[in-house]
Amino acid sequence: MQKKIIALAIAALFVAACASVGQVAKTPAQIAADVCPSVQAVVAVLSVPGAVDPAVEADLLAAGPVISAVCNGGDLVQLADLRNLSANAVPALLKVIQWSPLPPADKQAATLGIAVAQALLAPVLK
Repeated sequence: MQKKIIALAIAALFVAACASVGQVAKTPAQIAADVCPSVQAVVAVLSVPGAVDPAVEADLLAAGPVISAVCNGGDLVQLADLRNLSANAVPALLKVIQWSPLPPADKQAATLGIAVAQALLAPVLK
């Protein structure tokens, strides 16, 4: 699973780099299409039984609808949805990762996946 997250993170970084050089502004739906693979890979890792500390399981559950609105919204994704993802779901996922009993290497890979999502969301937040 760690290799999958790292591969997705690297691919997303390349997409972000290409998108930031002389490109026309992307629509919220296009940004969501770039961001969601990394976020969903992290959620998949955290969905494995025993991967989430019970003390922060509510944070993961609260992030679910925000992630779903962006990643399942298709062309209906709005800028506000992306901002909500960045302001609420991303910090929640980082907290869940931090508290997770996952091995350190898996935590690093998951954190990298979230960092990629943050990098892709950064232009939206300007």
